[in-house]
Amino acid sequence: MPATAQLRLPTSANPIELSGTFGELCFAADRSVALHEGPAIESAVVRAMHEPVGLPPLSRCFTQDDQIAVALGAGVPQVDSVLRGVLTGLAEANIEPRQVTIVTATVEPTLATGLADAVDAGLRIERHDPADEDNLCFAGVDDRDEPLRINRRLFEADVILPVTCGHAPGHPAAHGAYGDVYPTFGDAAALRRLAKTNSRPTHDSDAERAGWVLGALLALQVVPGPRGGVAQVFAGEAHEVDREAARCCQQAWAARVDSPTSLVVITLATDPERQTWGTLATALDAASPLVAANGAIAVVTQLAAAPPQALIELADADDPDHALHRLRSKNDPDLLIATSMAAALQRGPLYLLSGLSDDDVESLGMTPLCSAAESSAAELQRLVASRPSVLLLEDAEHVVATLAAEVVSA
Repeated sequence: MPATAQLRLPTSANPIELSGTFGELCFAADRSVALHEGPAIESAVVRAMHEPVGLPPLSRCFTQDDQIAVALGAGVPQVDSVLRGVLTGLAEANIEPRQVTIVTATVEPTLATGLADAVDAGLRIERHDPADEDNLCFAGVDDRDEPLRINRRLFEADVILPVTCGHAPGHPAAHGAYGDVYPTFGDAAALRRLAKTNSRPTHDSDAERAGWVLGALLALQVVPGPRGGVAQVFAGEAHEVDREAARCCQQAWAARVDSPTSLVVITLATDPERQTWGTLATALDAASPLVAANGAIAVVTQLAAAPPQALIELADADDPDHALHRLRSKNDPDLLIATSMAAALQRGPLYLLSGLSDDDVESLGMTPLCSAAESSAAELQRLVASRPSVLLLEDAEHVVATLAAEVVSA
C-alpha cells in the first residue's frame, strides 16, 4: 500500500503530503479529465444542445415567443459557465435573455454577477420559496392523493429546462429524470413528507409525476468531474439524458473498497461558497459504510453556514434516537441531514475542518481541526499516523462507494 498521499486543503494553494497506511481507491479524480475553464464549459454545453440525445437540435424545440424557465438543481459544478452556455444555446434559437427565468432552490451567490450581461438584457433570477403560497400552483395529486403543488413560474412557462447535476446509480440524490425538479420546486409539505418517509420509490414516483404534469420533455445534466470540474454535458429528451448521465457518473464515481478502514478522510468538490450542510450530509453517507468499527471520519471543507436547527436539537438531546423520532414526527425538512450526521457520529469520532468556530463544531458533537493551513496539515498528519488504515475519498459528495464483501454477497 502507498506510504504517502496528497490532499488539497482549502486553506492552502498547494496540496499537502500525508504519510500513513493508505488503502487503494479508484474513482473519478484518478482517471477523468475535467473542464475548469469557462469558455470550454460553455462550448461543451452549446455542443450538447446542438447534438441532443433522443431529440433534434434543441434550437428546433423552441419558438421565438416561448417563455423559458430554467429549473436549476443543486450542486451543478461550474454553474455560471454552464448557464452562460445554456443562454448561448438559447440565443441561437432566437430566445432572448428577457424570455428566460432561472429558478433556483438554493442560494446561488455568484449568479447575478456571473450572468451580469444577461441580467442587464432582461434575464430574471428567482429563488424558489416552498412556503410562499402565492408562487405555487396546484397541479394535481400524487399517488397517495396528496396535493401536488409546483413553483408557479415553472408551471406557467412555455418550456421548462431542468439544468441539474448528474449522479451515479445508488447515489442519495439519484431519483430519475425529474428528481431535482420535485419536490425541490414543490411546497414545504412535500419536502417534509419526503424527509419523513425517506423512500426512494416514493420520491422517484412523485418526481416522475411532477415532470409529466409540467410537460418537461427537455433536460440538461452536467456530469461532475474531479475537484469541481465538468466531465461531460448531456442535453435532450429528459429520460435519455438521465440514462446517459447516470452511465457516465457510474464510470466516473462508482468505487469499490476491499474492506472497512480505520479512518476515512473526505473532501468536497463543491465551490466553497456553495458548500452546505446538505452537501456534507451526502458526503458522510458515502463515507460512513466504509468505516470500520471504532473508526473515524475526517471532513475537509470550507463550510461556514450556520448549522440547521435540526442538528442543534440532535446535539442537545440526551437520546439521539428520541431526537430523530421527534424531528420525524414534525416532518422537519432537515431530518435527512440530521439522520446522516447521527449515523456518522454513532459509528465513531467525526473530525471537521471548516469555517466554523471550534465552539460551534464541538457543540454539534464533532472535533474541530484547526483552520490555519500549517496547523490543519499537522493535525491531519497526526490523525492519519495514529490510524492503522486510511482511505482518502476526494469529492465525496459525488462518490458511490461499495465494500467488496457487499458486492460478493449481493
